[in-house]
Amino acid sequence: MNDAPRYHPICGMDDLESEAIAAVFPESQRRYSSQMSDVLAKDLRNWLVEPDFAATQRRPLELDVNQRRYVTTRTQSGYRRLKGPAGSGKSMVLAARASQLLAESKTVLVITYNITLLHYLRDVAVRWPHGNGNTRRDITWLNFHSWCKRVCEETNHHEEYRHLWSAYFESEQELFDADVRDSPSLAHLLVVAKYDAILVDEGQDLLPNWWNVLRKVCKPNGEMLLVADATQDIYGTARSWTDEAKTGAGFPGGQWATFSVSYRLPPQVADAARRFASTFLPRDLIDLPQDPQGELVLFPCMMRWIQTSEEKAPLVCAEAILEMPPLADPDILVIPDIIFLAPSQKVGLEVVTQLGNYGVKTVHTFSNEKRESRRLKFGFFMGDARVKATTLHSFKGWETRGLVVYTGHRFTPKALALAYTGLTRIKRHTEQSYITIVSALPELAEYGRTWTEYLER
Repeated sequence: MNDAPRYHPICGMDDLESEAIAAVFPESQRRYSSQMSDVLAKDLRNWLVEPDFAATQRRPLELDVNQRRYVTTRTQSGYRRLKGPAGSGKSMVLAARASQLLAESKTVLVITYNITLLHYLRDVAVRWPHGNGNTRRDITWLNFHSWCKRVCEETNHHEEYRHLWSAYFESEQELFDADVRDSPSLAHLLVVAKYDAILVDEGQDLLPNWWNVLRKVCKPNGEMLLVADATQDIYGTARSWTDEAKTGAGFPGGQWATFSVSYRLPPQVADAARRFASTFLPRDLIDLPQDPQGELVLFPCMMRWIQTSEEKAPLVCAEAILEMPPLADPDILVIPDIIFLAPSQKVGLEVVTQLGNYGVKTVHTFSNEKRESRRLKFGFFMGDARVKATTLHSFKGWETRGLVVYTGHRFTPKALALAYTGLTRIKRHTEQSYITIVSALPELAEYGRTWTEYLER
């Protein structure tokens, strides 16, 4: 303290009460340092400023009149199907409806296909201002296969559950972590627990017979809500919902209730999403996002497209993530608001490794072991202070202000649906949003040139 008083100040209550900053923190008066630079100071701010997600989480959920109507009412039959494009508020309505039903002392089951989406829905549900109760604890949140396993365990049919999958998988690990599309019928599962309401998000990922299994646990005169967006048909199941299947699923006659306006996407990205869907996705599954009428353009977005090769893609993706905060200057893009989305575990791990080489830590869901990947999904949440990285599959329904998406290198219908899902995860912001698409698909280069900035690496 004697040798370096500027670094070890001694102060008392009189200094605090008089707000003598120089006495409490002498270094605040420094105007030059060989250890600090404007670049480093800018980098530190990108780590220390509150993330947009944290600020949003404190605000009550804002819904328009039409959305609130679906949150606070039910149909006469109790069955309702709701569809709409990315960013139209479908998931928010579902989460708010779950919270509203809990406030009415209803027992509620929320089902999704992927695990990570449940974290997002729970975070949204607590923001519904008219809720009453502990939504995280008192609502049952499960992905479909976890619910099936729980049913068997709760009814002492664990061995039957194992036997059910034994024809498909050789090991218990494969059985536990299976992502099954050609599953056997689950209708024979013994069902005991009943719910007043069952709400299903990203319903296009479920098969109709799975929906009918869920109907068995809905109480008489209960409520069933199915929310879907066929444009994000990454598993090729949307066409399973034929008119005949929908008729046999308990829905009365009539069209889907539809949201058409995207409140999440910046206007420039909504336009890019419409052009992408119209060019590359099946026309019978397209549900294009529309901009709110009469809205002023108050949500700027930096849109970058980087065309590269499959071999260079992991390094280019890592560089794109690191470049995003400096490109935001003078705006501050908080590091925890940056999300990287990959089409596969393999390339995701490669990008995470590249970031680690730069000293950047991540919270991610990538692993060569399926069991470990599943565990990581349960721990993936937006409140983590690190850069976040996951698959395009796992980020469905989520949103963020800073986004880097890798399209992969296979030009297939699934890859295109995944790319569309990825670019529609960007969230509008009054300061600015930031999205970078890294593409190793030559077929998308011409489309990429329509973006604000187009690079080849």
